[in-house]
Order: sequence, then C-alpha cells, then structure tokens
Amino acid sequence: ACQGGGVELSRYLAVARRWWWTLLVATWVAGVSGYVVASQIPPTYEAESQLLVGPYNTDRDTLAAAGDLVQTYSQLVTTTPLLESAINESGADITPADLALATRVTANDTTRFLSIRVQDTDPQMAATLANKLADEITQLASRGTSRPEGQIQPVQFAVPPTDPIAPQKSLIVGLAALAALIGAMVLVMLVE
Repeated sequence: ACQGGGVELSRYLAVARRWWWTLLVATWVAGVSGYVVASQIPPTYEAESQLLVGPYNTDRDTLAAAGDLVQTYSQLVTTTPLLESAINESGADITPADLALATRVTANDTTRFLSIRVQDTDPQMAATLANKLADEITQLASRGTSRPEGQIQPVQFAVPPTDPIAPQKSLIVGLAALAALIGAMVLVMLVE
C-alpha cells in the first residue's frame, strides 16, 4: 500500500512540474487580487478604556461585592441611554444600535476590571467613544450608590490607536493565494 501511495505522489508531482507556470500565475493573480480587495476595505481601529470597580484594597466582603457589580456594570454600558449620551457628548455620527455593535465590554469578577473596547473607522472617534462610555458608566455608578464597592475608578483612558485591527491584508492575500493554488491544482488534475 505504501508503494502505491508513493507512485501516486510521484504522478502528482510530475503533473505539477508540467503545469508549474499555470499554478504560479493563478496563485500570483489571486494574491494580487486579494491585496487589491483588502486595500479597498476601510481600516477599522479599536480603542480601549479600562475601569476598576470598587476600591483598590479593602475587606474581602467589599471586594466580593465589587466583583459581583462589575458584571452588572458591563451590561449597563451598552444600554440605549448610555449609548445615546456618549454619542451626543462625542458628536459621533452613529446610531445607538451601531455603537452597541461596535462596542465590546468585558468584565472580570476577580480583578474587578471593566474593559470597554470600541471599533470605528476613525481612530480618534474610537478613543473618544470608549472614553465617553467609560465616563457615562462612572457617572451612573456615582449617582447610584455611595458605597465603596459600587464606585468606579478609571485605570486607563483610551488613546487613538495607530494600527488598524482590520482588514488583515496579509491574511486575506494568503487565503486568496492558497485558494487559487488549490483550485488550480484541482483543475490541472481534472485536465490531466
């Protein structure tokens, strides 16, 4: 059985050697096409602000209560009133529904960190919106309770990112080239 597999492999390699130019051109054209398509997609930037729920250090019960509250706060960040307020204060041209889709909020019960990430085609606007949402949840928390476990403190303000997170041009080019190579190999095998 191994010998038969070796014969098959050598036959495929012989076909690939005869058609190498076609395989190379197909891969190159698809790679260039993938790059052109990826270059037409507007870049997306992501900015992140981080908040701490509760005091830095205190008794165990207060820390546990703050850990519970961080999950509640993470849900409140993407509610319509907070989104609308952040949009109004930033002057962004976006709907609350679109901002909700562009926002990712993560909460960690143990560290009590609340991370707000916002994606936008404008790096400055992504940072502004992340910071405005952080301001909004901080103000909401300060109005809602005077207890230390409910207070929110900014840890890191969002700054405009310099590098986009999408599109990933090298990934698009690589996948397009690989798909073309596989497609060309299948076509060559069918012709043979």
